[in-house]
Amino acid sequence: MSRARGFTLLEIVVALAVFAVIGVLSSQLLMRMVDITHATDARGSALVDLQRALDVLQRDLEQIAHRGIRNEFGDHEDAIQLGARGFVEFTRTGWRNPLGEARSELQRVSFTLSEGTLYRLYWDVLDRAPNSEPRVQAVLGGVTRASVRAIDQWGNAHSFWPPMDGADDVPYIAALDVGLEVESVGPINRVFLIPTDPMLASPDAEEPGEGEE
Repeated sequence: MSRARGFTLLEIVVALAVFAVIGVLSSQLLMRMVDITHATDARGSALVDLQRALDVLQRDLEQIAHRGIRNEFGDHEDAIQLGARGFVEFTRTGWRNPLGEARSELQRVSFTLSEGTLYRLYWDVLDRAPNSEPRVQAVLGGVTRASVRAIDQWGNAHSFWPPMDGADDVPYIAALDVGLEVESVGPINRVFLIPTDPMLASPDAEEPGEGEE
């Protein structure tokens, strides 16, 4: 009568080693899957934030109005300014007024980059008093570079607007080329057409000091 034979010590050690290797590989695979999931979620969130910021830019830039203003020092500023405060400042239409407040439906807007955050500034009035302060909205974080170029009707690019050469026959802006570099996404360039015909300027465009509430 033969006796049942059990596992030897060597076989048990080998089996434990195999299970240990499988456990380590499974743990590493699980950790990698978790890391990939977190990275995917973070990138997806970054893309959502970027798209929201681009929507804000598009909504503002595609409603540009050809209406100059008076700044807080009483000096005239064109409807679109590049290279001054911030990287772009302009007047836009379509400022909704659901409460029927005594104000214009035109709005002066500026975009500026400060300490890695893109901000949108807007004023409650067009022609400012010395104490006029803008309201500030954070649009997008993690921005390392922001720039805008004006593309005129002849296809020439301008980093400053209005042109500084003092020419009388100043062209009108056909588009704005906006460049952003975002840490989580990389460089982004978008071209926004300016649909407003310069000949269809706001009625008070020639006298920015009048018609203001």
